[in-house]
Amino acid sequence: CIGARTAVVATINNIPVAPTASNDTLCGPGSAVLTAVPAENCNCQWFNANNVEITTGVSDDSRSLTTGNLSQNTSYRVHSVNTNTNCTSEYTEIQVVVAPVPGAPTVSNNARCGEGDITLTATPGSNANTCRWYNANSELVHEGTSYEIQDLASTTSFTCKSYNDITGCESSANNSRTAIATIYPIPAQPTVQGNNPICGSGSLTLTGTPAAEATICRWINGNDTTTNNILSTGNLTETTT
Repeated sequence: CIGARTAVVATINNIPVAPTASNDTLCGPGSAVLTAVPAENCNCQWFNANNVEITTGVSDDSRSLTTGNLSQNTSYRVHSVNTNTNCTSEYTEIQVVVAPVPGAPTVSNNARCGEGDITLTATPGSNANTCRWYNANSELVHEGTSYEIQDLASTTSFTCKSYNDITGCESSANNSRTAIATIYPIPAQPTVQGNNPICGSGSLTLTGTPAAEATICRWINGNDTTTNNILSTGNLTETTT
């Protein structure tokens, strides 16, 4: 005997699309916060590289995962789970790269006389390929191993850090270095004594007194230069400057 029929509906639900997510880079060991955007009407479900579900560190809306402390590159997986049908998407894999922290740079100071352009140079430390320069307000003012400062009017210090422009990692504050661009004042004219006229040929002893910003006098006669506060001219036969 056959009883009354009961209709049975076989429902085919759509498989959600995989969530979107981005890889992350840590500078040295630490914890990462990973974020994923699931398909519409879906939550995220997180797994480690061995496909073991992760529940610790998952946010209430399931869209982010705070990892434990990582000391090496680590992979995670996340998929969309439809809250109505419980259907799951393909996995999206997320890679956390633990990059080394750059070492301290080597910097060179520089100096010039009077206001003008001056260049500071640096060599990046280990695990870095360039340098970053910061002013006294900790503002990034330049990136590169050579920093030309234009129209500098007074002595100024800059902080230099090693930087890796591939990993985005920068040396720590303890591994930063200070580079000084020194502006020396241009000395005023010296006073000179002993430049009295002589009758006929003869020699003079000239005495120079350097200005307050200077320490010694420099005597220039054509291509000849003498650095001393006292100059014996030798025998002169004509007026000489």
